[in-house]
Amino acid sequence: MNLKQYFLIRNQKIPQTKYKMSEVKKESIGAWKRTTPKGEVINFTINGQRYNMWVNGYKDKPAQPDFKIYEDNYVAPTDTKPQSKPDFKPLSEDDLF
Repeated sequence: MNLKQYFLIRNQKIPQTKYKMSEVKKESIGAWKRTTPKGEVINFTINGQRYNMWVNGYKDKPAQPDFKIYEDNYVAPTDTKPQSKPDFKPLSEDDLF
């Protein structure tokens, strides 16, 4: 192959098929940082599931993660009634012995 043939082949228009990339919907996810008596925590939600991210206080090797992520499955109680106290009955002489 001479130089002229090389450039003819190289510059030849090669039909390219157009591949349609499936559109990936990018979701923006926010996180909130707060300080609790147990330390700093970062809260975030992905696909309706809540998560908590804590600093890994037990990290002692570089291969261990800096943060630990836990699912937040806490459900606040919906019952707003105060809990009833047991009935108080004064002790009688018979209850002592």
